[in-house]
Amino acid sequence: MRVNVTGAADARRVAAGFGAAAKAIKREYDRASREAGDIISTEVKAHNAEYIPMHFEMRWGQSFHAKTEIKTSGQVRHVSVVFYAIGKRNRRRIVQINQGRLRHPVHGRNRRLKDGSLQANPWVEQRIRPGLVDEPAQRAMPRAVAKFAEATRRFVNEIGR
Repeated sequence: MRVNVTGAADARRVAAGFGAAAKAIKREYDRASREAGDIISTEVKAHNAEYIPMHFEMRWGQSFHAKTEIKTSGQVRHVSVVFYAIGKRNRRRIVQINQGRLRHPVHGRNRRLKDGSLQANPWVEQRIRPGLVDEPAQRAMPRAVAKFAEATRRFVNEIGR
């Protein structure tokens, strides 16, 4: 592509075009970032049953959420997909679950103390298949990166017109 600038009016027109192009590429990359985050979060959520114990996956699916965060620092764009799960009282420890350690109370019974009151059973740590977030996210990464390639292609095609 070749641009000839022969006067002040042409220079202003070219400068305005570059400003519009900068806004357009930012808009395309913002859209690609959200789409990439959605691809990763959908893939991770779709494969929960492979990692979570059988009778817990329905409750887990209701409490497991993802959020895409886009942060820019100068010209650098950081896209993060944050996964979190909310238990009855607090957030669950996703890092530990991703490592294959699921903590939960013993299900189905309480202990009766000598004074007649009930005490909930203690929490136990159960070993589960590690990689709840890491493995599906890695599988989805090529599709997520392809969204940025599509955004660049759309931008280049727009400039070519």
